[in-house]
Amino acid sequence: MNPGYGTVQWLDSVFKTRARSEELLRPELENGVISQHDYELATQFLPGYHRYYPYIDGGVATSLTTAYGTFYRKPRWPQPRLVLFGSIAYVVGAFAGQLRRASAHLNFVKTLDDRAAFFHALQNVHRRLGGESTLDWLSVPARDGGGGAPGPGPMARAPLPRADVHGDVPQPVEGDAPWTAAEPFPRAGGASAAEAAPPDTPGAQGAQVAAHAKSRWNEIRTANARGAQASSWDALRQQHERRRNVDDVQQQQPPAGLPGMSDLEAERAQEQARFDAMLEAERKIAGG
Repeated sequence: MNPGYGTVQWLDSVFKTRARSEELLRPELENGVISQHDYELATQFLPGYHRYYPYIDGGVATSLTTAYGTFYRKPRWPQPRLVLFGSIAYVVGAFAGQLRRASAHLNFVKTLDDRAAFFHALQNVHRRLGGESTLDWLSVPARDGGGGAPGPGPMARAPLPRADVHGDVPQPVEGDAPWTAAEPFPRAGGASAAEAAPPDTPGAQGAQVAAHAKSRWNEIRTANARGAQASSWDALRQQHERRRNVDDVQQQQPPAGLPGMSDLEAERAQEQARFDAMLEAERKIAGG
C-alpha cells in the first residue's frame, strides 16, 4: 500500500483512539486474519500524534515567519505583508506535514508481518462500518512479503467456458484432460478451431485462387492437347481416304476409244463412273 492522501485521511478518521483501534481490529485478530504483532503495532501507531503533523508544521512555519517580520526585520513588515507571508508559510508547512505523515504511514506498512492480511482486515473494518464499495486505494500485494507486483489471490479461478447460443455449456468427457484457458475451446462435432474457422486471411484466399487457376489451366491445356492430337489424326486419315478414292476413280474409268462407243457416250460413262466413285468415297468417310 502506498499511503496516499485519501488513505491516510480514512485511517486517521476511523482509528482516532487506542480503544477504538482495539475495538475495530480485535475481531480480525480473533479470526486469524492478522497476527498478534501486526495487531499491537496497529493499535499503537494508528491513533498516534502523526495525524497532527500538517497542523503542527503549518503553525510552526507561520509563527517563525511572523516573528521574523515583526522582531528581526528592519524596518518591521506592515500588517498586510505579515498576513500574506504568514499564510504562505502555513500552506508550505502544512504540505510538509502531509509528507511527513505519509512517510510515517509508509514506514508503518514496511514493519508489518503480512501486509496483504492487514489490508484485508482494513477492508473488513470498512464493511462493518457500513461501507459498501471496495477500497480500491488499498492495493493488495502478493503474500510473499516482497514489494513486487500483486499476484493472483487464493480465490482466483480459471475462466469458465462460455455457453453456446442455446445456453448449454459443454461438459467434459470422462477421461479427457481438463480444458485450460491456453488451449482453444473445443467445438461441436470434434472439429478443431483451425478446421472450423473459415480461411478469411488474405494469404489463404490468395492460395486458394492460385490453386484453382492452376487446376483450371491444367484442364484447358490437357483438352487442347487431346483436341490437337485428334484433329491431326483425322486430317491424315481423310487425306489418305481422298487419295485412295482418286486412285479408285482413275482405275474405274473405261479406256478411251472403246470400239462401238462414240465420244459422247464414252465421256458420259467416264463422268458417271467418277460421280459413283465420289459417292462411294463420301459414304466410306461418313461411315468412319
